[in-house]
Amino acid sequence: MVLSARPSTPLRRTFPVLGVALFGVLTLSLFTASCGTEEDKAKKDTTVTQPPVDDPLPFEVDLLPGYKVEKQQGADFVVYYFQAEDTSLSEHEGGIYFGSAPDTSAPRAQEYTRREFRDAFMGDTANWREYTTATYVQREVYLDLGPQEKIHSWCYSNDSARLEQLYGMIKSIR
Repeated sequence: MVLSARPSTPLRRTFPVLGVALFGVLTLSLFTASCGTEEDKAKKDTTVTQPPVDDPLPFEVDLLPGYKVEKQQGADFVVYYFQAEDTSLSEHEGGIYFGSAPDTSAPRAQEYTRREFRDAFMGDTANWREYTTATYVQREVYLDLGPQEKIHSWCYSNDSARLEQLYGMIKSIR
């Protein structure tokens, strides 16, 4: 029995049609994705959005009830903000930065006090800083994992009870 490597005539006619259709769909998809001005593309790169379900967080956190996560992707960094859905309660926020150049500057307030202490973070003990200004308190921690790998996490609030809740949330990051 001899097996032929050539497909029958109906099959040969079907493949070119499918190939042309597939090529057309792929071309249209690529064209649509590349449309837009440079300004539109820049806006897309800096838009803060909540990570979709298929974009899991690269860490775990015990998120407080009523809080959401918003992601800001930069060229060489990513920041996740932990924000209350109802921001009318007090001025507060928490977050975590992954990248090579975290903001290490002190608060912009002209007067503040600084306190350093050790506490848990990401399964280890780390050096924390606390800045107290006339209007809010901020706590932050930095981890240096290498030249291009740094982590900065923070929380601040103008309400001491809310600060403690945010601080507990930040310390739950693993």
